[in-house]
Amino acid sequence: MNNINIDGISRFNGGEYGEVNIDGIGTCNGDLRCDELNIDGKFKVKGKINAKNIDVDGMATFEGEIKCEELCVDGVAKIIDGLYFEKAKINGSLKIVGNAKGDVLDNDGMVRVDGSISCINIKVNGGLIISNDLNVDDLNLEGFIKINGMLNGDNIIIDSIVGSYIKEIGGANVTIGGGKETDISIFSKIKDSILSSFKVYNGFETESIEADNIKVNNVKANFITGRDIEVGPNCKIEKLQYSNHLEVHPSSIVDEIIKL
Repeated sequence: MNNINIDGISRFNGGEYGEVNIDGIGTCNGDLRCDELNIDGKFKVKGKINAKNIDVDGMATFEGEIKCEELCVDGVAKIIDGLYFEKAKINGSLKIVGNAKGDVLDNDGMVRVDGSISCINIKVNGGLIISNDLNVDDLNLEGFIKINGMLNGDNIIIDSIVGSYIKEIGGANVTIGGGKETDISIFSKIKDSILSSFKVYNGFETESIEADNIKVNNVKANFITGRDIEVGPNCKIEKLQYSNHLEVHPSSIVDEIIKL
């Protein structure tokens, strides 16, 4: 198979290639299939992509669905029409318009999904924003999170900064700490902007949590139900239901408690 190498400004038609290397400014017209796609410059694909490995160190816009084994973004990438991957490593910024599905997502940057995402394992030390739902086996997050739909997972661990919000949470084991301070400048700016513009709870907010085992600190919730529940410091809960064991820290407020 032929390779494509662009150092200046060029465009080419879609097709099947070995390696595609973009060091300048490039455009692909049509669907692209390749083994390796390396972007150090600026690249636009006007079609679908099927690749083994995609590495974005520059800027990329993909105007079609992507299917790949591995995706690495150290720069800025935008995907229009969905992403399907085995492994993704994000150190920069990734925006997905549509749904995403994969095995492992390791995010140290910022990921925004204008749709839903399904994944086996997600680790975040940055920011994650999802407009619809997140389905995951294991989630370990330290940073900022916002989900306007439902988070459903087996093992959920969230250590969030101020302003984080998930509408509904369901799972087996859920541990949430809210109101974490951070030295990352982008998240400090997000926190300061949220607190100065709106009267929000200085912690993590959710409408409901339903799980077998629940531990929460600095969390505001309308409703929590589970088997074993530990309510740590600085929580505000309107209604709580438990079936086996309950602990409530003296600094927390629970308006209504029901033993099932």
